[in-house]
Formats: sequence, structure tokens, C-alpha cells
Amino acid sequence: MFLAKKSEFPNVPKADALSTALRINGIYHEASTGKSVDWKIHRTPQALTTFILIGFLAGMFGLGAGWANVPVLNLMMGAPLKISVATSKFLLSITDTSAAWIYVNNGAVLPMLANSVKPLSIVCCSCCNCTRKVCSNNSVGSPQCLSIFPAER
Repeated sequence: MFLAKKSEFPNVPKADALSTALRINGIYHEASTGKSVDWKIHRTPQALTTFILIGFLAGMFGLGAGWANVPVLNLMMGAPLKISVATSKFLLSITDTSAAWIYVNNGAVLPMLANSVKPLSIVCCSCCNCTRKVCSNNSVGSPQCLSIFPAER
């Protein structure tokens, strides 16, 4: 991964037959450069085999697969880095939701405990919609603002 060149925008000269048949390509606007990025992928059969191996290892050892999905999408298949990360996050959200549903359905989730397990540094304010430690309008003490730590209320 450290030796990869152009991993942010890989150069894929020609899409393979399988990715063309599945229409795995697209165009997105890159705000940092102000250009539209036309992307396509290659090595789809090899990547599908690698994804099966990753899924087996992730299931066997109870690991998340995002650490392995992104390099396969980016370095092996040639998808741009933003597309690789977004695809991995989307797939993980589906699998994580289905896994969580099993625990919720079996009554293995305590609502009081689940509600308290949130990112610890976020202050969520309904009055100004900020996520900073201190609101811009200094309304952390107001009842409209919700905080993780009682001392911050």
C-alpha cells in the first residue's frame, strides 16, 4: 500500500468484461480539484475471490472487514479511494445493521446501556446544530442542548 502510485485516482486503462457487464463504473465530481472523475475497475474475478477470502477470515476471527475491503477495491480493482471507502462503509453498514438486529431481536441489548454508549466527545445541540465541545452561542447549559457528560449540561 505504501508503494502504490496514484492510489487516490488509479489509472485503469480498460475495464474487464465482468465489470462492464455489471456496469461497475461512474463519474463523480471531486471538489478539491474541481474536476469530474470518470472511473472504472478491472480484475473483478480476482477481487471477488479475494472478497470471499476476506469474508471467511472476518467471520472466522470476528474481525471487521473494512481494513481489507478498501485496499482490494482501491489497489486491486482500481477504484478511486473515495469510491473504495464509501463502498466499504455502505457494505459494513448493511452487515452491522443485520448483526445488531439479531441481538436486538433476542433481547440482548439493554436500552439504558445502548443509549449511554455514544461518542464521548460529542455535544449535540438542537438549538444551533453544532458538534463542538462548546456551542458558538454558549448555550451548553440550556435545556435544549444534550450532552454526553452530565457535568457539561
